[in-house]
Amino acid sequence: MAKTLFLDCGYGISGDMFLSALSGLGVDIDDVHAELKKVITDDFDLSIDQIDQHGITANHLVLRFKDESLNHFDTGEHHHGHTHHHHDEAAQQNHEHSHDHHHHEHGHSHQHTHYAAIKENIENSMLSDHVKALSLRMFDNVAQAESKIHGIPVSDIAFHEVGAVDSLVDIIGGCVALDRLGVDTIVATPVATGYGKVKVAHGLYPVPAPATLEILQGVPVQDFDIASELTTPTGAAIVKTFATSFANSMKGKVIKSSYGAGTKKFDHPNVLRAVLLDTADESTQDKTVNQVCELNCEIDDMTGEGLGQLLESVMNDGALDMYYTPIMMKKNRPAYQITLLCKVADADHFKHRLLLETTTFGVRTVLKERAILNRQFSTLSLANGTLKIKKGYFENQLVKVTPEFESVRELADTNGVSYNQMYYQAIAAIQENFEF
Repeated sequence: MAKTLFLDCGYGISGDMFLSALSGLGVDIDDVHAELKKVITDDFDLSIDQIDQHGITANHLVLRFKDESLNHFDTGEHHHGHTHHHHDEAAQQNHEHSHDHHHHEHGHSHQHTHYAAIKENIENSMLSDHVKALSLRMFDNVAQAESKIHGIPVSDIAFHEVGAVDSLVDIIGGCVALDRLGVDTIVATPVATGYGKVKVAHGLYPVPAPATLEILQGVPVQDFDIASELTTPTGAAIVKTFATSFANSMKGKVIKSSYGAGTKKFDHPNVLRAVLLDTADESTQDKTVNQVCELNCEIDDMTGEGLGQLLESVMNDGALDMYYTPIMMKKNRPAYQITLLCKVADADHFKHRLLLETTTFGVRTVLKERAILNRQFSTLSLANGTLKIKKGYFENQLVKVTPEFESVRELADTNGVSYNQMYYQAIAAIQENFEF
């Protein structure tokens, strides 16, 4: 069964609404709480309340710290990180914004307030590697946006004392929930942001907040005519980091649906709707056509060694593909065009890498549609060993079977024959066993 999570962001999205919604799809909030204790040293309770949202029963996250100073009540001015018992996707001006110092009014100096320290804290924790990786990707998206907006280095981004802890709950809790849900794909609707202004520690900010808007680069938004903040930076980061495609409607067999609620009262249900779908029986058309980002730049002043090392490093870092094309540049210089293909959600990361690790002063981005065969890896028994093969399906029909290069090479070495001889044996076995 292929599981897809569909997020209906028509009323906006925030970190606590996401975690609430996933708890309604079968994620155990006590399990999330236990995982969060591996990172958060402050003593806190985490639970889910059922509340009514215009006739819809929705899950509402309740976060309560034993240290009362951390239960940051809403005073009208939106500091960064209200306790979840009081905050919601509309009232919450996100925790990540603050790198000012008004938080010393509590008389506490919590550590791990800077992004670099939070990152180290997560890396050194007992969380699973998968949850660590998801959490760091989300924190990175938020910190990169904050860095650009405030004009300070990423490592210097400071998370408000209260907001830092709230951010850990929102971001890491959401990643734990996503890990537990075990979905294959996440599809989101275009995101409603609201409009107007919101009072934060920095002053009066436009909605969507600058960091939210920066994170939403490359993400489709929708118009929802309400003067309130509907989507927070954390909510935007969830969609940016995890959504692999966007659609107004869902497709597949509905397994379960759930509603994650904010607290603020509107004339509409203040909820994020999450739907778990079985997409195994879907036409392969939707799964075999997706969007990728193509990044391009030209290089005429790097060594072959440097370019070779970059390609290897980028491919190991999760790029879909990367190649060099020999070109002629101005002043008759022989040069290379770098072409890097990556997932839409990873585009900013790889843009950043190209700008930092090559000599280029600019990177171009193109959004492209990619049609791919559904792939399946399996093995085939030969007279002299086991061959690994890759099968390609188009609309559920097998159209291609190819031997894996490394497998052919290993078999050739083991049997003391040339690569070509083993390759022809592999092709003969494939033709004997499969019909196209």
